[in-house]
Amino acid sequence: MENRTQAPQRTGGATPPAMPVATPPRMPAAASAPPALPPQQSQPPLVQQATPIAATVEVEPYATIMLVAGEASGDAHAAALIHALRRYEPTLRFIGAGGPQMAAAGQDQLFDLAAYAVVGLWEVLPHYFTFRRFQSQLLALARKEKPAVVILVDYPGFNLRMLPGLRAALPHSRLVYYIAPQTWAWKPGRAQQMAQHLNLLLTLFPFEVEWFNRNARRLPVQCVGHPTLDRLDFSTLGPRVPGRVALLPGSRAAEVKSFLPIMWEAAHMLAAKRVGIHFVLITPNEEMRRTCMEILDKLDAPSFPFEVFSSYQLTHLARCEMAMVKSGTSSLECAFVGVVPVIVYRLHPVTAVFARWWIKLKHVGMINLLAGEEIVPELLQEQFTSRNLAQTTWRIIRKPRIMQETRQAMAEVIAGTLGGPGASERAAEAVLREVETALHG
Repeated sequence: MENRTQAPQRTGGATPPAMPVATPPRMPAAASAPPALPPQQSQPPLVQQATPIAATVEVEPYATIMLVAGEASGDAHAAALIHALRRYEPTLRFIGAGGPQMAAAGQDQLFDLAAYAVVGLWEVLPHYFTFRRFQSQLLALARKEKPAVVILVDYPGFNLRMLPGLRAALPHSRLVYYIAPQTWAWKPGRAQQMAQHLNLLLTLFPFEVEWFNRNARRLPVQCVGHPTLDRLDFSTLGPRVPGRVALLPGSRAAEVKSFLPIMWEAAHMLAAKRVGIHFVLITPNEEMRRTCMEILDKLDAPSFPFEVFSSYQLTHLARCEMAMVKSGTSSLECAFVGVVPVIVYRLHPVTAVFARWWIKLKHVGMINLLAGEEIVPELLQEQFTSRNLAQTTWRIIRKPRIMQETRQAMAEVIAGTLGGPGASERAAEAVLREVETALHG
């Protein structure tokens, strides 16, 4: 894993006026490499509440940091980063746009961007003018507040389009991208745009550092590891329950409305094949739980034991044997806790036509991409039907040996590529070095 943490020199423009600052934050000299994660080792939870500052004492912020994140996973990872930054410097001020977890972590939100999470060319079109308005509002906020650092978190369809405007509006601020866009999968030319405007790219996977070093050599890149590993505490996960299958239709409303009915029909088919099988619907938040229940109210009543949980996804997921899961962060989380996933996805037909031109990958599930081969099944586009999903799940769940071999293969891939916990801390250290550069040069 290669670390390139040295920030480039500021280019263009006059030196900004010095800001009144408090004592500099506690800064390590360099980011540490992620340690190996021993199997089944108990890890302390990362996210903790920042120490509150007494309401009667006015403390001038050490610096202002602006974060922009869409989607539930980006909201969660950005919130963990805010908490980690506050542990180094409690007086940091956070502004921008994100979701409920970032707001709870203390960011002053301009609006809830995570509520508008969509993906795909056709799917974005109905929201085009809304997103343009949001981008204009964020640029206006940046020009007004002049944050020392701007952190764009994942969500490339929105964030990359805003990047040139941010650089023009903030010539002296440091621009950081956290969770690299998958330019290695499609539209590789975007890497040059990123190199032109960004001061630092923080990736989750080691192979991304190698790819950007080849395709955007002027861009400083550092791999910090995957923040989900920070939330793993195996001592609290509980035992796996035989016959328990998770339904993970995603965090975007449009995807849930499309995928959940197919998963639900497949669940009925599986229940007809095996007595004792039961299903768990796991949603990232209460709002998505309500959306799912509205969908299920219109479908056949369950003919099997069925539970619904929102939040604490890893805790509930770890007690399952298998999962029907939308491609994305949740499919990798299955691998983290040893749950065998059947990964599914379906784009709108118009988006799919363009995707076939742009995307040149054999697999879409990250665990398969990391392995370089298909170690868990994927059902994509026309292959994603309720019958195929039920049959694929049935072939695996009725053979414990296959499940165990798949778990072992996933564990070996994770241990060999992702290392251990501490991603949010390493990301915070890198961001604070950018803060120091912005304030003191």
